[in-house]
Amino acid sequence: MTTTDKYLRIPRFEYDSMPSYRSLESLRDAIGTTVRTVEGLSIDAGKVAEYAAATRDETPLFVDEDAATTMGFDGIPASLIHTMTALYDHYHVNGGPLHAIDLGMDRRYWVLGEQEYEYHRHPIVGDVLTGETTLADVYSKRDGEMTFAVLETNYVDETGALLVTERRTMIETRRAADENRGKTDE
Repeated sequence: MTTTDKYLRIPRFEYDSMPSYRSLESLRDAIGTTVRTVEGLSIDAGKVAEYAAATRDETPLFVDEDAATTMGFDGIPASLIHTMTALYDHYHVNGGPLHAIDLGMDRRYWVLGEQEYEYHRHPIVGDVLTGETTLADVYSKRDGEMTFAVLETNYVDETGALLVTERRTMIETRRAADENRGKTDE
């Protein structure tokens, strides 16, 4: 069920129950846990062209295979953030990239702290990706008031070749964001 936060006017997911809290030590013990999280993420020519049009990218790179190969690609490349579509439910297995590993965090207080992509080979039209997510690191700041979890998702093609490594740092605060205003990192 979604509602609208009366102050921020953004959609917010309501949870039926609170998550089970995990200690920092327990989370550290879980570092290295890997779960398959994405299946069947296809790089579709229509979606690549649609994204290019939506972002007003008029280069032929995203619609013309000859132009793409002239520019050094093996085919029409996906946009740089195409793997973000793996967050849609129809590609999820085991809860998807953000929820497959039980971090024991209260998602009402989650913030995306950082996101980065490392390309080993650029995904191209026709590729079908599978992703596995690993809890890569966990640490805290502000005397434990902020917990950081680094989730790393590796996307491979049908042959098992690694194409993209995506890293997300999720931050959970122990208090609502407005209670933290004015606090300094001590």
